[in-house]
Amino acid sequence: MDDSDARAARQAVFDPSTPSEALARIAHDHPGLRGVIAEHPNADAALRATIADLDAPAGDDVAAALSASPVFPRENGRDWPAPSGTPVRPPRRRWPVVVAILVALALVAAGLTYRFVHRTAPDVSPWMAVFGEAGYQRFRAVAVAPDGSIVVVGQAVSLPGAAVVKLSPTGDIVWARQLDGTDQAMFASVAVARDGTVVAAGVRTPTGGPAEALVAEWSGDGRPLWATTLDTLGVPAMLTGVTMGPDGGIVVSGMTASGGDGMPQVSSPAADAVVAHLNADGTAAWTHTYGGSSADVFYDVAVAPDGGIVVAGATASRDGDFPAPYASGPDMPDAVVAWVSPEGILWSSAVVGGFGYDMFGAVVLARDGSVVAGGFTTSTDADFAANTMQSGVAVVASWSSDRTAGWTAFPAATGVGAGLARAADGAITLVGSTIGDSADAFVARLDATGAPAWVRLFGGEDADQFTGVALAPDGDIVAVGMTTSRTGNLTASQAGLDAVAVRLSSDGTTGPG
Repeated sequence: MDDSDARAARQAVFDPSTPSEALARIAHDHPGLRGVIAEHPNADAALRATIADLDAPAGDDVAAALSASPVFPRENGRDWPAPSGTPVRPPRRRWPVVVAILVALALVAAGLTYRFVHRTAPDVSPWMAVFGEAGYQRFRAVAVAPDGSIVVVGQAVSLPGAAVVKLSPTGDIVWARQLDGTDQAMFASVAVARDGTVVAAGVRTPTGGPAEALVAEWSGDGRPLWATTLDTLGVPAMLTGVTMGPDGGIVVSGMTASGGDGMPQVSSPAADAVVAHLNADGTAAWTHTYGGSSADVFYDVAVAPDGGIVVAGATASRDGDFPAPYASGPDMPDAVVAWVSPEGILWSSAVVGGFGYDMFGAVVLARDGSVVAGGFTTSTDADFAANTMQSGVAVVASWSSDRTAGWTAFPAATGVGAGLARAADGAITLVGSTIGDSADAFVARLDATGAPAWVRLFGGEDADQFTGVALAPDGDIVAVGMTTSRTGNLTASQAGLDAVAVRLSSDGTTGPG
């Protein structure tokens, strides 16, 4: 099927005068358009029944096809359930909303609002999926489901709300959802259970209220199950890490204060690090805060098979749970890794750094109990004396199962490490961005001993960044983030800031088989 055939099909679907018979033919030949066809003005009951027989998305899933503003539907006329804490309800679905979506889709056909495209880079051959519209949207984290499908989360500032998108292994949209279109919200982390259930964590800021730590869950086919906010007694809070626990529960990490843009900032003396355990239905089992008299944050979390928890982040406190030996206030924290019991009791911690800015933004835990953390440092002394780049460099450090410090590496990409993944053979993949106004996104590979294997840069003349990474079942690497470049091997589909996902092989050169 060539591109001209696909374009003609899209144009016909977005044309309100296209008859039902023509729509039926398009639904048969173009599965990705079936959800849109179900909302067409000429889609009668017979056509919808045909689409259902073809295992197409229902009409409520029009957002899964191409919509720039996916929202949670209402189930059987009722608001979807929320457990304890502050319930987070989606906008009500009314006929004018459907009309607005069809208008938006018509603009899509004209190339004015939203495109989702695959591109092949000139030097390597991954697929690149660009998710964009006129405005600002970005992916912040990614997880791979057992069936190989890919779930990415982030935000769309021009259409306020926290976004969740499920992609096929080849990068096509399976479904897309946007939580809470009326309030500012963002998902910073995502995890997928063995049964395909999706859990995302982030922040929601109601109008006139403090930031709230947000957690939500969907079934594998995109059906909303529940959403809740943690009870932090009115203190602003956000979550930046989430993982599935061995008991079927959910473990999240974050902080009790955040910056003005809703993203974590180690800049408030009132910030404490947070870890919470939620039951499978979203009700809170326990929530604990950690830190001292200055700023503390846990950016990422991992859980061992026995329920033990490992978190990574930054601390500027000279006292409290993990006193930082080099921190000189919130603007110059030290990096921290902490081991926590299944009940939230702090077992031990490792605080590392120098007299610069040090932080760990990601952590992974192997089955043997060893830990690897990745992040950023500007220190060229103390624990990071091997670093020679005062402008800042990505850093990766390891600990053995008995919590003894191991190797420390500075991948050959001067910049900020933001996402981390570990292969079965111990190889480490770190993603992030170089430093500067025209920063490039990078993917760096290290072997199990921390020795660099390769580094790949992605980007153009403007800022590009990867913030999340996960490994596919076949070992392929999936990196997600954002792009603002209109040239190079990451190309924004619209002016502004677009979300991007890239899949490449474990050697950094080829796409999926």
